[in-house]
Amino acid sequence: MNPIVAKNLELMMSSKEGGMQSLLASESIGGNAGKWRKCSCAATNFHYDPGTGEIKYFGNSPAIPSEMLKLPSHYFRIAVDYVNSRRYGIVEYAHPREASELARKNLEESVKAYNKAYCSKAGSRVEKRKKNRLKLFWHYKA
Repeated sequence: MNPIVAKNLELMMSSKEGGMQSLLASESIGGNAGKWRKCSCAATNFHYDPGTGEIKYFGNSPAIPSEMLKLPSHYFRIAVDYVNSRRYGIVEYAHPREASELARKNLEESVKAYNKAYCSKAGSRVEKRKKNRLKLFWHYKA
């Protein structure tokens, strides 16, 4: 795994301030992010380096440190399965326009690594690719 993807995965798994798990714990599920299949969704906003794709901070305004506001922001759409296991996975990611090709590749690989590590032994697979948007299918074994 390349070092940027490894750093992103660490922040995506983090429950500390600025980590994705910390943000998810405070997000409302099923609001603006809607549903995916039968699962409610949440959006996790993040700030990242547009040259490398390294995610620097997950959070919502106004709780974001001022130095992060200088970086571009984007989001992951995450589905939560409350019925079967409380597991969740990233089900949608669109390439940010301002991101370099390297950044896009690293962000996409980070999504795949997260879903593989957290959601399933089998990992995720690309379900649909339409322009620069990925819709991902995730599954897990009980």
